[in-house]
Amino acid sequence: MISRDVEFDEEGVWDFGSNNDTTSIPPFGDPRIDEQIREEQQEQTTPPASPATSVGGSLPSFLNERATQRAQSLDEVYEDTEMINKYLEDNGFTKCPHEHALYVKRKGNDILIVCLYVDDLIFTGNNPSMFEEFKKAMTEEFKMTDIGLMAYYLGVEVKQLEDRVFITQEHYAKEILKKFKMEDCKPINTPVDCGVKLSKNDKGEKMSKKQLIVTLSTCEAKYVAATFSVCHAIWLRSLLAELGWSQKEPTTICVDNKSAIALSKNPVFHNRSKHIDTHFHYIREYVANQKI
Repeated sequence: MISRDVEFDEEGVWDFGSNNDTTSIPPFGDPRIDEQIREEQQEQTTPPASPATSVGGSLPSFLNERATQRAQSLDEVYEDTEMINKYLEDNGFTKCPHEHALYVKRKGNDILIVCLYVDDLIFTGNNPSMFEEFKKAMTEEFKMTDIGLMAYYLGVEVKQLEDRVFITQEHYAKEILKKFKMEDCKPINTPVDCGVKLSKNDKGEKMSKKQLIVTLSTCEAKYVAATFSVCHAIWLRSLLAELGWSQKEPTTICVDNKSAIALSKNPVFHNRSKHIDTHFHYIREYVANQKI
């Protein structure tokens, strides 16, 4: 899901020129697909005469006709996933070592990026001819129909402008309101009822979403949280580097504790920090290498 968001996010800022496109190929008969939304998408969207020549940010979409014929078992979905995976690897795509759902194909300075989720995929490219070549090959290998610009993908609605792409779940939110007969309710900033008084005697369990272990000090808690953030940042740097956009400058990690910041820069083990597990000092290596 993160690689999908990276592709959506970077689509609006990568300088692919005026002929960049992103295409979606929905799943092979996945029963989770909302047929009503897809029918609305088909009615509201007018297929361009030539998707590959559309203005930057346009997202042409394909609909696999098998999706309306039958629902698949998990085994069939797995077979389709393996079939797509084999097809991509046999046709010059390289699977990203940092994200196995991401495939990249390069021809000189041209690039084609495919993001695969089970048997769904979206792809984008900076060369119209390369883009058309891939679409033609896919339609010859799999039975598909071009339904125009993508407006719905994996439960997420896609709204496209010239210089950016918005993803929302507006339809899902409206369906929830309709289910509970709340379409006419007035919107508020928070779903919590005003004036609710909380009691310490109410049943509940204490928990923290910021850390997965028990720490002995605020400094240690912030240090552990920073380490998890660094792990994710390094993964994203590696993912973008695989796509050809390496980041030379260090990634900024915001830590609101001076002791934790000092601990990340100082390799000396102090009495108050020597009990911290070694793997949390992972952050020091990247601070020293000026990646963080």
